[in-house]
Amino acid sequence: MEVAAAILGIILVALDIFTAIHAWKNIPVSKWIKVLSCIAILFLGWVAIIAYWLIYFLIIKKNNSTVQNGTTPTSHAPIDTTVNSFNPPEENNDEDEKIMRSLFNEAMNGPEGKRLSKSYEELMNIFIMKPNGECKGAGFSGMMDERDRAQRLAKTDSNSILPALGNHPEMYKAWWTVFYTDVFNRMQSSPNSQQIAMLKQIQCDVERGDKLLEISGALEYMQNRRIDDVTTLIENVTLTNKKGKAVNTFVTFESADSGKSLKIKTLDDTIKIKRQEKHGKIYYEIKGAYQYFYLGIGDDDLIRMAEILIAVPSILQFNLKDGVNKVWMEEYELPSLSKLITNN
Repeated sequence: MEVAAAILGIILVALDIFTAIHAWKNIPVSKWIKVLSCIAILFLGWVAIIAYWLIYFLIIKKNNSTVQNGTTPTSHAPIDTTVNSFNPPEENNDEDEKIMRSLFNEAMNGPEGKRLSKSYEELMNIFIMKPNGECKGAGFSGMMDERDRAQRLAKTDSNSILPALGNHPEMYKAWWTVFYTDVFNRMQSSPNSQQIAMLKQIQCDVERGDKLLEISGALEYMQNRRIDDVTTLIENVTLTNKKGKAVNTFVTFESADSGKSLKIKTLDDTIKIKRQEKHGKIYYEIKGAYQYFYLGIGDDDLIRMAEILIAVPSILQFNLKDGVNKVWMEEYELPSLSKLITNN
């Protein structure tokens, strides 16, 4: 009897640990809620285990399957599966591309080449989705949200890329630029058709949001912290609305009082921009300009490329109706030249 009880106890502990790990990787919630959920599973035993698996298979898994089987998030415009050529940022100039590729190859063939090659393959596997919607490099579940992917990028950079290339800024920038470009290209031929379509949808979203911020004067505000006129009116501006239709619209720009959001209004959008400070860094919280980046997207070239790539599989895997959270992704030190300077 005692032996049976001991075996049962071991099985319970093993199931507890397995369930807690599975919950940590698969619950699409904030980090603290994950922590509390895992603690509850570990301490409540059979009740928590049964409750978790019921919730997972009846709700979470069902929602994920809906996206993987071809249903797009309901709050997004329909995804156009026609794929046009996609030019990643930083790679529009053929000569620049050749220089970047040459520096990348030099790094990969150098003394740190083995470490860099291993990091390249491991990171590539967290972005490219298989036909069933999972990613090879995402662990047991095959699923990662935007925070998990950002953390993996930041950790690999700190442990591998930065130590290898930190004394060569141009080579460091080239390595990451070429890696992101390769991810873009691999996504365009992904075995998962939804990923190909989502890549194009996000590309259009970022281009539209950037244009809207540019013509409204919002970029000038963020760069200079002020606008010459209190209100700016731009008429007869052609934009593409969220349904893909070209429309003539206007933009009004209202300066914000201290501590309040700056507002930009168009026929289709109300954009709010608020200056924030976190960990001694200034950033702007943007709501309304982008469909898939509801808090805006990074302005640093390398961080921007990372966030676009992170968004594609994360939105599909977790049916993120509001897109990805910039603040979550930037909790970690994503690869950038500013990170390089900070660590030297």
